[in-house]
Amino acid sequence: MNRIEKNLNLAFGMVALIFLVSGSVYLARYQSMMSRDTYSEQEKVAKLTSTALTLYFDKLKFAIESAASSPAFYFKENTDEDLIRFKNAEKNPFTPVFRDGNENWNYFKGLPLEYRGQLVASKRREVSRNILKNYEDIHYVFEMDINGDLIFLEPYHVQVGVTSFNYKFRDYLKSVKKTRRTSISEGYLSHDTNRTHIITVATPIFDRDGEVRKVFAASISAKTIHEKVLKNIAGQIDLKRKYEISLVDRHGHIVANSRNQKGYSPLPNQMNDFKDKGNLRKIGLFRKLVWSDDVFEKDNMWERKTKSWKLQNNLIMSDKYKNPHDTEMFGSLLPIKIYDENGYLWGLLIETPTSIYNWESNITIAGLAISLILVISLLFFVYRKTIREYRYIELDVRRAEHNLIQLGRKVKHDIQSPLTSLQYLLDSIKKKLSEEERVIGFHSLERITDITLTLSSEEETEQFEFQHNLRAEILFPLINRVVAEKRLEFKDRRGVTITLNNNLDYGVFVAIDRSKLLRTLSNLINNAIEAQKEGASLSVEVELSNSEESCCIKIVDDGVGIDDAELERIYEYGYSRNKKGQGIGLSQARDHVREAGGSIDLLSSTGIGTSVMIKIPRAIELDWFEKRLALDCQHLCIVDDDTTIYLLWQKRLKNSEISVSHFRTSSDFEFWVKSKDINEFYFLFDINSI
Repeated sequence: MNRIEKNLNLAFGMVALIFLVSGSVYLARYQSMMSRDTYSEQEKVAKLTSTALTLYFDKLKFAIESAASSPAFYFKENTDEDLIRFKNAEKNPFTPVFRDGNENWNYFKGLPLEYRGQLVASKRREVSRNILKNYEDIHYVFEMDINGDLIFLEPYHVQVGVTSFNYKFRDYLKSVKKTRRTSISEGYLSHDTNRTHIITVATPIFDRDGEVRKVFAASISAKTIHEKVLKNIAGQIDLKRKYEISLVDRHGHIVANSRNQKGYSPLPNQMNDFKDKGNLRKIGLFRKLVWSDDVFEKDNMWERKTKSWKLQNNLIMSDKYKNPHDTEMFGSLLPIKIYDENGYLWGLLIETPTSIYNWESNITIAGLAISLILVISLLFFVYRKTIREYRYIELDVRRAEHNLIQLGRKVKHDIQSPLTSLQYLLDSIKKKLSEEERVIGFHSLERITDITLTLSSEEETEQFEFQHNLRAEILFPLINRVVAEKRLEFKDRRGVTITLNNNLDYGVFVAIDRSKLLRTLSNLINNAIEAQKEGASLSVEVELSNSEESCCIKIVDDGVGIDDAELERIYEYGYSRNKKGQGIGLSQARDHVREAGGSIDLLSSTGIGTSVMIKIPRAIELDWFEKRLALDCQHLCIVDDDTTIYLLWQKRLKNSEISVSHFRTSSDFEFWVKSKDINEFYFLFDINSI
């Protein structure tokens, strides 16, 4: 498996992993959003239910307050009713009690319908019956004195069946005495024969001095709250959510439920309510509340220790938990007040089974899984097809590469003989050529040789890879050589001036492929000269500079420039502004510079010119290079047909007292040296020049 196939495999794996991770993140966010949406919906349901309960109990409050303020309920002390209630009765089976110093019998079960042929409390009973007639959901209404003794109760058949004799322990009686206004009880079990779960609303009856002497009250059952309020609310909202709405008192007891489940039910012979059915303190979000010790129904037969919350605000609380039936639920508790009580004594618990959302989550997961499978399958199909296409392309490339190698071998073979002949011919006539002709001839031969060597190195590989023949070279001689060659090449072109500004430090090395750098610079200078404006002169300036880390080669011309549209495509392989060009110069130049770890930037402005800047990292000097020479003579003689060698030495020694003499041929040197004392000179010889 080659590098491209490995990259394709890695890319496919990364894309698949991204899709899987994205799917997992989406699912987690979906479940989180689902929980938040559920709690938000539950809060809306709780507030809607709170409003409905408030309206319902306000209606009940209006009914009993209106009745209690009617003339029939004006308080009268020492009436005949009191004599009947506390009458000596020999047949009364109950134990007598002493009242006002007399032995009296307290019936506690209230007044009879009639006494000695006369109706008793008939007007008040009539008012009470009208209330029951107009408010059919009221369980019963009754009147009670401030000591807790029952005066009368309607319907009368319920009064007959009560089993308690005094109700001073009821919280609504205590609250009315304390607050002197209409109050509501906690949920409790009535003392009727059915042990009905009851909530009572009681209002005070005052005497002429403004003292509370009696209470008039109406009681409703938990079943009524279920049918008239909670069930209706649950029926008006989305039934698919299966909302369960419970009215809870401050002890954490369920008073009523939208599904008509049994509420709080105390177990007999218990000292506290912890094990009682309908106690929610030990589950879910109720465990997060702060509870204080309290007593439930003190002095009643169901008296037991309990806990009470003390909530001072109606901030909704939400959590996920298991209910007493071990069903996982989303739950929200909204503390509420009824009749502006001192503190939030009630709460609305809205619950939704998580199984509904689990089903939705499973559908979402299934859809997401199917989508991921389809996407990954599609990606895999594209991946396999890409691999096949790549292998076909690779096979074609290998065939083309083989043909190219064969062509290279043929070109190398065919060019070797004329190249050898040309080199022999140039050696034989070099002494007859001018300096410029000799330099351009040898440089051209060297370029052809470099191309031959490139073909030779490329045919040695059997894989389609770039050849990086990087080695450390002194930069200035290479640049100077190309500039000199281009000056000779374009010397007959009218108005063209090529200059070289060398600001390099002495002995700056770069790691490059020598042949590719020469080719790159030659192409760039050619491009600059091709940009000459018609009928105008052209200046091409090559500037060299360096820093501690890199070298900079800058080629600036004042030609026609390049517009923005062409500038975006200037590095495209095959794109050329010159109709005769092949469009590979700049593309190849960028590749060659990048191979050396450098960069190339091009700036241009139409009508002004173009600037190409090449930056190449500096290389470490080779071992043979000496930054400092110790010469103990006054004269240096150079015999070399390459003028650049002389120029290099002349630049290096310009600040010294050593004089430099240069001879391009051995015959000139022989004529000069006859008149000199050779002991006063250092000599540098190019063997090819002798």
